[in-house]
Amino acid sequence: MSADWKRRVLLAMGTLCGLVVASVLAGVALMLWSVMPTVQPSWILIATPVVPAVLAACCLVALRRQYPDAAAHNLWQQVKADMQVLRAAAGA
Repeated sequence: MSADWKRRVLLAMGTLCGLVVASVLAGVALMLWSVMPTVQPSWILIATPVVPAVLAACCLVALRRQYPDAAAHNLWQQVKADMQVLRAAAGA
């Protein structure tokens, strides 16, 4: 495996793991808050899921900057080519 491919996989896994951890921690924070509705939610209940979400966002930004999505570009080229074919067929 090349170093470039390893970096891409590492950034993608960092994004995925960060999002999973953030969603689990957000669920736990909501459950704790629902058990104690009279108590104002502490800053720790809000900050705990935010930390892995921010780390996931940083990994995603780094992934998108270094490796732009060529698949979306190819998809739009295919859509444009298909539209030209449909227009030519409709005009014939």
